[in-house]
Amino acid sequence: MSPPTDKQRFKVMLNEPKLSVLIIDDDRTSRSLIAGLLKKQNVEITESCNGLDAIFDLNERRPDFIILDHQMPQVSGDLVYAAIRRRHLFKDIPVIVLSGSLDKAVLMQFLKNGKPEFLVKPVDPQRLEVLVQEIRKAKAGQKATDEATAEVDGEEESTKDSEAKTEESDPETSS
Repeated sequence: MSPPTDKQRFKVMLNEPKLSVLIIDDDRTSRSLIAGLLKKQNVEITESCNGLDAIFDLNERRPDFIILDHQMPQVSGDLVYAAIRRRHLFKDIPVIVLSGSLDKAVLMQFLKNGKPEFLVKPVDPQRLEVLVQEIRKAKAGQKATDEATAEVDGEEESTKDSEAKTEESDPETSS
């Protein structure tokens, strides 16, 4: 999938609500670089400098996706990822893992708790843009599904109400 053109980006910014992200990385420079790339894609940024703060941040506000550094002091990225996946409210949030290298051991640490996306540092801006667009499309698809479900549920309720009123007003169906 090729990265979107400037015209496509502008169209998204006009027609799509902002996505929100929680960037979890102990390196301020890395967080700033990623935040700068994401702001160009109409993404609202929340930053956390360690895994413990990130868990608290998640309880305050649920982002549309998470960017998580693998190597952090105190609590490593794979432990934060496992904690996120264990919580029912957070288990479906897409996660992009950042790592200086993607050796088999790093991959296995994360894959035992789900299937995150991976980006190697330094971050490739085009790859990040493609991942964000995929998340945006998935969110739009989920929103459409939710709206269709709500519409069907609303029609079912309306039908039940109409049937109840008909039964109340029809003397032959009332005993």
